[in-house]
Amino acid sequence: MTLRSLLDLWEKQSCSIWSLHCIISISVMLAGILQNRDKFKLLPSRTEQEGCFKSFVNVLASDENDIDSNICCSTSTESFSTLCLSSYPPLYKRLSKLPDAWIIPLFPIIIRGIYILWKLLNDASGKEQISPFLRRIILYMVIFIVRGFILYVGLNWLEDKIITPSPSECWFKEYARRPTCKSMEFDFSDHTVLYMGQILPVFLFEMVYFYSPIAPKIGGKLLSRFLTASLIYLYFIAMFGEYQTAAYFHTGEEIIFGCGISLIIQCPLAYMQCSQSWSKLRERLFGITS
Repeated sequence: MTLRSLLDLWEKQSCSIWSLHCIISISVMLAGILQNRDKFKLLPSRTEQEGCFKSFVNVLASDENDIDSNICCSTSTESFSTLCLSSYPPLYKRLSKLPDAWIIPLFPIIIRGIYILWKLLNDASGKEQISPFLRRIILYMVIFIVRGFILYVGLNWLEDKIITPSPSECWFKEYARRPTCKSMEFDFSDHTVLYMGQILPVFLFEMVYFYSPIAPKIGGKLLSRFLTASLIYLYFIAMFGEYQTAAYFHTGEEIIFGCGISLIIQCPLAYMQCSQSWSKLRERLFGITS
C-alpha cells in the first residue's frame, strides 16, 4: 500500500476509535445523570454515625430532617451500592491526585521513550523518532497545564466572580467536612474535566498512534496486548469515576458543563488524527509525511 493509502486507513481507524470514545463517555455520563436526577450533591461528612464506615451530607436536601439529607454507608447498604464500596479498583483513587494524574496518561509515551532510548544505546537507530517524541511530550505538558491552571484554577476563579454567593448559613455546615455553604453554588464538575479532558484523551491520542499502520513498531504482540489491556482498564476506572461523579456528587448541569469544557481539549486531538486538514501539525507530532 502507498503512504497515502496507509494515512487514509489510519484516519478512518482514528475516527472510529474517537467515535467509540465519545459514545462510551456520553453513555456513562448520562447513566450517572439519570441515576441522580438532581437529587444528590454529596459532601463527605465530618460527623461519625454509628454503624457507618463512611457518611455524606446531601447539599440538595431541604434540611437535616429530609430523608436524603444524610447518607450512611454500612455493611447492609443496598441503595448506594457503588457509592458505598469498602474498597476500590487499583489506581482509581490515584487518578485525581498528583503526580499520578500526570504520569498515568503518559504511560504509552513513556514506554515508547524507553524503547527509543534502548534502540539508541544498542544500534544508534531511532534518531528520527526523537523530535516527534519530544514534541508530543511538550503537547501533553501543555494540555496538563491548560487543564490545571486555566480550565481548573482559572474557571473556578471566574465562577467565584460571576456566580451568586451562597448564604453564610446552611443546615449542612456543621456536618460537612468543610464547614462552608459554598457547595450550594453552581460548581462545574472538575472531575469530569479531569477524566474527559486530560487522562483519557492524552492516553488515547498516543494509543491511536501506537495502533496506526504507519507508526514505528515497538516491542511485539505481548507489549501491544499489555498496552491495550492498560487502555481498557484505564477506561474502566475513569468511567467508574465519571459515573460516581454524575450519580452522587454533581447536578446534571454541572456535569454537562464540565463535559463541554473538556471538549476544548478532546476535539482538537480527535480532529488532528481524523482529518487531513492539520497534516503539517501531525507531521511534526508523529513524523509522518502526508
